[in-house]
Amino acid sequence: MTVKNNDIEVTKYEISEISTVHDFIEVKKGNSAIKIMEANSYGFADILISRDTIVLQYLPDVFYYIADKAFNYKIKLDTTISVDYWRQKVEQRENLKK
Repeated sequence: MTVKNNDIEVTKYEISEISTVHDFIEVKKGNSAIKIMEANSYGFADILISRDTIVLQYLPDVFYYIADKAFNYKIKLDTTISVDYWRQKVEQRENLKK
């Protein structure tokens, strides 16, 4: 999943480790990229860019790394989402793939 504005591009991707799958999120600006998050691959809902803030919406989970800033954008982890909201976002992404 990728979210863009006129300045940056934020991408979420998964990499399979030996026994688990991890989510990674990185921010790109021009030819530079910064990893801003690594977590267990469960509970991802959405990425939002609002002015100078990148909001990562997740159900509470195990987070291995979260940056506080990337290219002058603050990083905010929102784990207050409901399970129903999370399911809705997952279904929306699945429908886009069809």
